[in-house]
Amino acid sequence: MKINFKVFFFSVFFVTIISCIIFLHRAKAENNKPEVTLLAAGDILFDSEIEDIIKSKGGRNIFEKVAPILKQGDIVFGNLESMMGTKKGVPIYKDLKPYNFLASLDRHKILKENGFNVLNLANNHTMDYGPGPIRETRQLLLKEGMHFFGAGQNLNEARGPAIIIIKGIKFAFLGYSKTYPQDGYASENKAGIAPINLDYIREDIKNIRGKSDFVIVSIHWGTEYKFMPDERQKEIAHKTIDSGADMILGHHPHVLQGIEIYKNKFIIYSLGNFLFDQENYWKDKSIILSCNFSKDRLKSIKIIPIDRYEKYLPKPAEGNEKNIILNKIKQISLPLNSGTDIFKNSGLF
Repeated sequence: MKINFKVFFFSVFFVTIISCIIFLHRAKAENNKPEVTLLAAGDILFDSEIEDIIKSKGGRNIFEKVAPILKQGDIVFGNLESMMGTKKGVPIYKDLKPYNFLASLDRHKILKENGFNVLNLANNHTMDYGPGPIRETRQLLLKEGMHFFGAGQNLNEARGPAIIIIKGIKFAFLGYSKTYPQDGYASENKAGIAPINLDYIREDIKNIRGKSDFVIVSIHWGTEYKFMPDERQKEIAHKTIDSGADMILGHHPHVLQGIEIYKNKFIIYSLGNFLFDQENYWKDKSIILSCNFSKDRLKSIKIIPIDRYEKYLPKPAEGNEKNIILNKIKQISLPLNSGTDIFKNSGLF
């Protein structure tokens, strides 16, 4: 059979051109998809020495060094370690806990002015001054249009998700914590925080999974000042991902803990201290996690190392300090990923 080479080459050329057009069209469509940037920071305290610093600065922005970063986020997450309310009487657990926190009524405005719009309330200091500040804090945040989760006037309220829709992409946040004493946990008719209960977590994710594009679970857990998560943390994390969570944001140890990729989902065991009155080299180091989401997937994730520029106040880490933080995260993450360097060629930095 005689081949008409002109027809053959024209056909190949035509198919190639069409393929390129389709490829470019798809690439353009992908690039035009809306993206949402989620920024996640660790423990935030507005009491004790932090309160003194705020008052001494006379209104100066305590987040001034990190504000340009925070304001780039569509969703900016933090763990609020101090409820807001009027200080009356004494902490309800004063004989059981050495540290008890309560912030002034307007401290949420500092967060809002710097971009924070979603806050975890499930932690071991939420009930320091009883149920009143939980109610006041929720009312203040609601009035400002800020989102919150993890604590409420009863268990149902505490387990309820925060739902955020940005650019047509729907995020659900759930929060759980360990606490002492156990009286701090919410129950059917009692205020408190949502406990780390795998049955609750599984049920809550199931209830929201089909109604959201992404489910982010915030967990206050682990041992203070330990760089490595314990076996219970890892068990909880894996079962939470198995239940349908897309990402876990951890906090409480007051230092960084490693990052694990499990079933292609990110587990950040501890984000560290973002604003806290603790002095120690590693208590002063933390990260902002920057994540870009499209409608159907997490497109990229980046670690932004955070240091202090004066007592307790955060700033982006630079130079050698930045490298020290990044290398520390690599070191403590390797054992969580079977010795695999998950950061190599990952675009995380």
